[in-house]
Amino acid sequence: MPDPYENPFTEYTQGIWGGGIGTTLWGGTASSELWAYGNWEKQVINPSWQVEIKLSALTSYDGGESGSVDIFGPNDSYHYDQVASDFSLRYRLNRTTGIRINYKRDLWGRNINKSEGLNIGLSTTWGK
Repeated sequence: MPDPYENPFTEYTQGIWGGGIGTTLWGGTASSELWAYGNWEKQVINPSWQVEIKLSALTSYDGGESGSVDIFGPNDSYHYDQVASDFSLRYRLNRTTGIRINYKRDLWGRNINKSEGLNIGLSTTWGK
């Protein structure tokens, strides 16, 4: 199953649910992560236009401070939780490239990625 944090432009032809366990290096500190996500994608108007809705939940623990986990406190270097929504409208220019209008909003938890709001950019898809 694809990892949405490594390849955010992977295309799904139908709704999909998944999850995983990973390790992240942030500021020289190794942390463990547990994530789950749901993704729904639909072609609209014609095959060039596509709507995508993604819901993701992420929790991360600092392995070096596992005895001092602070779940709800202000110090999120030990632990953080986030549930985010991601709405995208994409226009396909060709088989691998498109223009994406994206709106991301945190539904609950801390704003980990600092990327809330409207974004416009190019998207790239690859695969078989």
